[in-house]
Amino acid sequence: MINGTTGSGLARAAADKLSAAGFTKVGPVTTSPDQTAQSSTVYYETGAKAAGDEVAKTLGLSTSAVTAIDANIRTLGQNAVVVVVLGADQAQ
Repeated sequence: MINGTTGSGLARAAADKLSAAGFTKVGPVTTSPDQTAQSSTVYYETGAKAAGDEVAKTLGLSTSAVTAIDANIRTLGQNAVVVVVLGADQAQ
């Protein structure tokens, strides 16, 4: 769970929402070095698209926000299977 904005507590609130919905492996919760994300994106590892779709649904995001992970996001997400980068659309 990565906060891609300057808004405080955004990633923690989203992580808490996922935990409350029954997700058991939520974390790490961190802030992106680039805090200019306008829209939220759910990234998934190969074979984990269904999990990515479920995370997106739980957070109120469209499945169009779900995409395959890249090396940079994999590193930021500390090799998590699904990584969420929250944008300004979730800060509103």
